[in-house]
Amino acid sequence: IGGHGDRTGGTMTSAATYFRAMACNNAWSNHRLLTACAKLTDAAFQAERVSFFPS
Repeated sequence: IGGHGDRTGGTMTSAATYFRAMACNNAWSNHRLLTACAKLTDAAFQAERVSFFPS
């Protein structure tokens, strides 16, 4: 998985490194989100939220 226009063919190792880095980033992001959510009061956590694309 190379950059845009990469035609070197890449290797399985570079793909594994890329996906490992993405998994680590996901874990870090989840940790930050859950840490922030843990600080919310129950009322704040359950409060209705309005967004551009409502669920």
